[in-house]
Amino acid sequence: TGQTRQLALTSRGADLFEQNQLDTFAIVGRDIGDLLEINVESDKSQLAADWDLKEMVMWKIRPNNDDDKQLQVYFPFNAWLGQAVSKLNAKRETYPSTDHHQKGPICYHISVKTGKDFGAGTNANVFIIIYGKTGRTV
Repeated sequence: TGQTRQLALTSRGADLFEQNQLDTFAIVGRDIGDLLEINVESDKSQLAADWDLKEMVMWKIRPNNDDDKQLQVYFPFNAWLGQAVSKLNAKRETYPSTDHHQKGPICYHISVKTGKDFGAGTNANVFIIIYGKTGRTV
């Protein structure tokens, strides 16, 4: 089983992970094969650290390929992460609904949906680790 290193989900100047917001990120690297699971974690570094993570959707996109956003993988979370829950639940692992393997360089396009309940957003830093059947992406 391969995996990425811990990846910070950041975007310069953006107000990320706000209530009912969709945030997107791109990670370019080597294909790690069929996606087995992802681990999402908040460092709980801010006062408003609780976070209602609704879902993540990942696409494996090959550069110079006409098919855009191919191979969608859906990760349903529907869980609160943060200070109000136990430390064990501050991390959350989930498994994809479907996946396929591509050869060559891959761009992982990640969409993160925050829940719409009051206080669903977080100001904390958020990280993911992506696990696949082969190799390490970055």
